[in-house]
Amino acid sequence: MKITQLTGMIKAAPGILLFVMVSSFILMLIIEVFYNVTALTPLFPQIAYAYVVGIGFSIIIQGSRLGFGLMGIDDFSKGKYARGTIGLLFSLAGTIFETYSASHIAAWDVFEDFSGSILLLLNFTIWVGFALELRLALSLAGSNMGAAEEETTDQLPDGKDNGKLSPLITHTPTPEKVKK
Repeated sequence: MKITQLTGMIKAAPGILLFVMVSSFILMLIIEVFYNVTALTPLFPQIAYAYVVGIGFSIIIQGSRLGFGLMGIDDFSKGKYARGTIGLLFSLAGTIFETYSASHIAAWDVFEDFSGSILLLLNFTIWVGFALELRLALSLAGSNMGAAEEETTDQLPDGKDNGKLSPLITHTPTPEKVKK
């Protein structure tokens, strides 16, 4: 393998890690939807309500993990380590909650004969998502990934005349002259 190929793969690694992290969240979202809908069906008179609530819970859980992950990565890349650390702590709390939830999913009747194996797979999927989030945050720490974005917002016009347009506007017609 040539050095240039290895360098190209190394540069692509953060994108690959991000893809796998998001994939782990999506996989858990799908499994949680099926579990939540099954668990909530007896509580609602119509199955549609169970689907809405089950999907809603799953989106909240996985959406918060994804949000904390992406914001933590962004905070660390901008050098905001305190905010990034707080975000990672919330993400860790979500990961621990999900690990506890995985034990209930693995005990589900559908997985009766394979509950031990299912629990291992679910826990691996959950914790690999967190590990990848942590790895990305640490890898991109101080990289100023969001610096270009911050610079452009400072240059946006604020509505004040900066003197550049004044020479271009020499005369503004009054309403009386426009009517004639």
